[in-house]
Amino acid sequence: GEFPGDPKDNITTTIVFEEEGSKTRIHACQSFRVMTPIVSQATKGANQGWNMTLDQLKEFCTKC
Repeated sequence: GEFPGDPKDNITTTIVFEEEGSKTRIHACQSFRVMTPIVSQATKGANQGWNMTLDQLKEFCTKC
């Protein structure tokens, strides 16, 4: 194909941490170069995965 077959070769993730007083806002953006069937399959469950990751980050930060 036009791009390597591994889904991670087609996905770019950008995370921005923005200070808001005593809190931090996190902006996460994923973009896809080409939405192939392989990449589409790899994105299944991404929302659940992000929520789990952010929950773990929250738990970690509250212990600090």
